[in-house]
Amino acid sequence: GPDFAGPDFAGPDPADRLRIGYVAADVRRHPVGYMLEAALRHADRAAFDIAIYAGNLRDDVLTERLRGLCGTWRACAGWSDERLARTIREDRIDILVDLSGHAGGNRLPVFARKPAPIQVSWLDYFNTTGLPEMDYALFDPVSVPNGRERWFTEQVVRLPDGRFCYTPPDYAPDPAPPPVLNVGSVTFGSFNSLQKLNEPTIALWSRALRAVPGAKLLLKTAALVDLEAQMALRLAFRRHGVGGDRLILRGRSDHPAMLAEYGDIDVALDPLGYNGGITSCEALWMGVPTLTLPGARPVARQTLSFLTALGLTEDLVAEDEDDFVAKAAALAADPGRLARLRAGLRGRMAASPLCDGRRFAGRLEIGRASCRER
Repeated sequence: GPDFAGPDFAGPDPADRLRIGYVAADVRRHPVGYMLEAALRHADRAAFDIAIYAGNLRDDVLTERLRGLCGTWRACAGWSDERLARTIREDRIDILVDLSGHAGGNRLPVFARKPAPIQVSWLDYFNTTGLPEMDYALFDPVSVPNGRERWFTEQVVRLPDGRFCYTPPDYAPDPAPPPVLNVGSVTFGSFNSLQKLNEPTIALWSRALRAVPGAKLLLKTAALVDLEAQMALRLAFRRHGVGGDRLILRGRSDHPAMLAEYGDIDVALDPLGYNGGITSCEALWMGVPTLTLPGARPVARQTLSFLTALGLTEDLVAEDEDDFVAKAAALAADPGRLARLRAGLRGRMAASPLCDGRRFAGRLEIGRASCRER
């Protein structure tokens, strides 16, 4: 993909560091915070000066850690768009990076004011912003293959190893052995949000359950603390021939406890249409093979990008719905294979580009180094 350089940009003073600004609604324990950390921690301080414009309504321990990794921190929750745009201009930001897209709390009206000469969309958004003032969108060759950049008003920049870098939490427990070894039957699972469990996803997962007699499906997400939500989900699966006794439904817990609960899942199932992002990374880090059926859009290719980085596409990427069911059944029928996959997943992931923060920051900065001011 192209870099950030353009023919109408003149070079900055080489004595000056390039000033990079990140604008986000959620610089905290949130997918944005988790995926941003590597880029900040391994940034080349001699070449780049980093500013964060954080719209957090509340801070946490990750906020404080990220605050210490940048040169300038602006807590801008409640600021008007005009005030924030004016501050960015006064901070003389060269490249302004939006981390929220159209998600809640976004500051796209600030980007519409063009407070920086180069503006980039990245991280918590998986589509075009549709904003003429947004110059570039950061993706990778898997999430946006050649030809699909036509969906973007921005110029697509492809990072070669993937658009995300995962920093695993230091409190994550060691992966547990696959529960099938003790239970005797396989447990599929997903910790994705309830909104992702659309009708096509429920229909496909039901097919997988019907293909594996005795298998159960563990679903855990915050919304499932609600008994009405549980009942609606059980009815949705029942319509596809899966009784409620085959579902294990769990609600919210703190993050360390949630990670530990991956020890109750043999195989994670990825939702259709809107794949897991940080959820897939956490499942893989906890040693749980994650089966995906990619779609055409970038949001439906996130887990494919992770599995490509891990070299596991043959095992865990389905070609179509029939192949998804067949792969799920094959994994369920081979506990030894599940145990081998689980035992090697964390080490494989730690050694991959997906967790190589230094490599990722270098890839990210290749484009920035050739950036030019107007």
